[in-house]
Amino acid sequence: MSAESLGIIFAPSLICPRKLAPQAMQDALATQSKAVSMMIENSGAVFEVPRELADDVAHFWRVMEDVLDGSKSCADRVNIRKSMVRRCCGD
Repeated sequence: MSAESLGIIFAPSLICPRKLAPQAMQDALATQSKAVSMMIENSGAVFEVPRELADDVAHFWRVMEDVLDGSKSCADRVNIRKSMVRRCCGD
């Protein structure tokens, strides 16, 4: 299926407000399906996870495994969260 066809199929489920009147839904469908088609066509850029975030998440889960098996404390988990917040939001 083409990105346009997938956009038509998935737009009502993905981005249509639930309390929209039927006529308003019909009026908005073309724009919404174009938006979903664009997300599909550009999925690599739209849904790309920044490398730093991927590294932080992987490190977090490694520490969580250590916390669960008892080799690290919960304080280590708090320090990781603080470093993730600093990286995302600044100091």
